[in-house]
Amino acid sequence: MGNAESSSPTTPAPVTNLNPGNTARSRSRRAAGVTNVNGTIKFEANDDTSPLVGDRGMHMNGGAAGMSADIEAPVTAPIEITTQKDLLPLLEKRSQILSSNEESSSSSVTRKRKNAADIIDCKQHEIDAPRIDKSYYVYSNVASVKGKRTCLGVIKNFLMYQLSDRQKAIVLVTLCFMIIAGFIGFSSSRSSASDRITDFSDVHSSMDLKLGSIHHWCLFGGDSDCTCENPLDPDNIPDHGNLEKWSTVHSANKDATAEYVSTVSSQDLVFLGSSTVEGWNGTMKGKTRPRLEKPKKIFEELFTRENGGPIDALALGSYGDTSSNLLYRLLHGEMPEYLNPKIWWLVIGTDDLRVKHCSEEVVIMGIIRNVEEILYQKPGAKIVINGLFPTADNERGILNKYWRPTQTINRELRKFAEKHERVDFVDHGRMFVDRDTIGSKTQKVNLEMTEDGVHLNSVGYRMWGEAVQLKAVKFLV
Repeated sequence: MGNAESSSPTTPAPVTNLNPGNTARSRSRRAAGVTNVNGTIKFEANDDTSPLVGDRGMHMNGGAAGMSADIEAPVTAPIEITTQKDLLPLLEKRSQILSSNEESSSSSVTRKRKNAADIIDCKQHEIDAPRIDKSYYVYSNVASVKGKRTCLGVIKNFLMYQLSDRQKAIVLVTLCFMIIAGFIGFSSSRSSASDRITDFSDVHSSMDLKLGSIHHWCLFGGDSDCTCENPLDPDNIPDHGNLEKWSTVHSANKDATAEYVSTVSSQDLVFLGSSTVEGWNGTMKGKTRPRLEKPKKIFEELFTRENGGPIDALALGSYGDTSSNLLYRLLHGEMPEYLNPKIWWLVIGTDDLRVKHCSEEVVIMGIIRNVEEILYQKPGAKIVINGLFPTADNERGILNKYWRPTQTINRELRKFAEKHERVDFVDHGRMFVDRDTIGSKTQKVNLEMTEDGVHLNSVGYRMWGEAVQLKAVKFLV
């Protein structure tokens, strides 16, 4: 049959080296367990802990050392590859695994960098920023100040970028609830502080007044956030303004007392108070004021018989005086034995409340202390307590935070007067409230009757003076 061909199968040429020119890579393959034995490439397992890749559980890692292969389960024989075609699937698997590992590693690094930025001690005002790539973050202007991050910025960054929409909603609702609860609690504390008022209506002597009956000295609670004076101290010289000016007014009042007694035929009425009463004389802090010229003329018209009035009255006032300051003046010359009017008209307490920020109890006690002193020294006299006027602190005239305490004080003083035969209470406050706003949530002072929401102008003095005159005439009949 001619020359017979060999019956042994044709053996393909062994793959000796895929890249014979790269000796460094050959060395790295040998280090990773890849060898070329008699023309056959062998992969040997290094450990048995790698995740499965196909049936063999092969896991390829690329790095500085080149390429390695790990087999999860123990392998009794090496993997033999005799052709380049057998190697390609493994290389494709290796490429897929490396790509997956790079994505996972990149995501992990990003998360670690973000988490590292959030681990900041918020107890410090400013903290050095972590040394990380800021391109991974969305910073606000507040979060970064000259290379440093503030606590407020960290919190803002956390709320805006680290929370899901649902978590943000929960935080927002919680914050709103806390704000509302805090406001309600604050309002309740103020309300409860104002509601705890000692009943002074049964007081019949200055000896019945005790400082221990005061729940709190300051208007909105506590004893340290105000400059209240002892309302029972008979030697309390005022600490407001210029003491020399106050002394000048005090001396002028004593002189006016002597003149009044020597010139009038009947001692009908004496006003006692602070700036509102001093304004009747056309002065403020002892000096004549142009804006008070009209109020002085109104006083002369309404309260002097010489100028056509039905009664004769005297005004003893001093700007800025509190109840204890008035008590000092009465005990040091402004209530001498020879001064015995039929009516003592008290207009005091506003400066205790507005300037000293005294609580309602302190204001009430100070007024009653003056009443009891007059009742004691002038047993035949009648005393009229003029209720505190409403006040405002702005050009719009809206009644300020003192309006509710003012109403409380007036209510308690009325109760006191009702239980004392020689004491009366008169509240002219409503005439100073804008009629169109009475009963509304935003009641206002009638700005046509005041200079600044507190002190009366000539229109206010006339309205109030006519009301006082009418009431006084009734008492004198």
